[in-house]
Order: sequence, then C-alpha cells, then structure tokens
Amino acid sequence: MKKKSFIMALALVLVFAVAVGGVVAWLTDKTGSVKNTFTVGDINITLEETGTVAGEKSYKMIPGTTLGKDPTVTVIGGSEDCWLFVKVEKGNNPDNYLEYSIDNTVWKAVPGHEGFYYCTVEANEANQTFNVLTGKTVKVKDAVTKDMIKGLTPATYPTLTFTAAAVQQENIATVDKAFAQLPGDFTTP
Repeated sequence: MKKKSFIMALALVLVFAVAVGGVVAWLTDKTGSVKNTFTVGDINITLEETGTVAGEKSYKMIPGTTLGKDPTVTVIGGSEDCWLFVKVEKGNNPDNYLEYSIDNTVWKAVPGHEGFYYCTVEANEANQTFNVLTGKTVKVKDAVTKDMIKGLTPATYPTLTFTAAAVQQENIATVDKAFAQLPGDFTTP
C-alpha cells in the first residue's frame, strides 16, 4: 500500500508539474536579419576627339590658322569619385609651330611631372565631360615660315598626343599618391 500511495503521489506531482510548466511562458525576443551585400565599385573613362579616325587626325599647318582640336575626357556615369589625369605628349617640337593651352579652369599641372594634368571628379549618375584644351583649338603660330615647314617630313611633323587615366579618390588623399597608383605605361613620358 505504501508503494501505491507513493506512486499515486508521484503521479500527482508529475501532473501538477506538467500543468504548471505548460502555463509558464518565458519572455523571448528575436531580431530580423541584416544582410550585407558587397558590390563592386568601378571607374570608366573615355577619350575622344571629333573627326579622329583610329585615334589619329592630321592638320595642315598654315601660319596664323586656328584649328579645331577638342580632345575630351568623359567620366562615364556611375563611376566612383576619382582623380582624373591627362597626359600631353609633344613630339617633334610642336611648341616651335603651335600655340595652345591646357584648360586651367578644369586641369591643374601635376607637381614635378611635366605634361601631366589632373582634376578631381565627384561621382555622378550622368556622364561628365572635360575638354583638355582652352577654346578647343590649336593655332599655328604667325611666325611659322615656309622655310620652317619646308624642312619637315612625315617623320618630323610636330605632334600632340593625349592620353587619359583615372584612379579612385577614396582612401587616396593627395595628387602625388594618386599619381603613384596610375599604370606605369601612362606615367612614362
């Protein structure tokens, strides 16, 4: 009998424990998920000039003539903030024959690097264009003579060659540091 009483008491305790346990509610909470997606930033640029074929254009040097020349660098919409550079290479002494200037309302000379210019460009969804030359022109100097021109051959014709490059602006605080990040074939005169 004691055994039956003990089993009966144990059964009552278990029934009570289950009943109470089912009634007790614990305080809980849960947050929503936070998903991090890491996309890719990019910079895309173009360099174009009206009337060029395969990146080249020829001009006749006639003293005093102003020639339309509009090398234009475009930062394609959606590009990141960037340091934008242009390199102007002079072949066969064009300064003896031509007058031109880099548009200093846009471009600044890269300190210590002759023929290199830069500007900073803020990100924008639209394309942003930057003319390289003031007035989009080159003038044949008035002082150029027939004798000066007569001595030229295709191998010695004066040339101006323009090339552009860009590097991200984020985490690069100075033009010197930005210039150091450019591809070696761009920075070599």
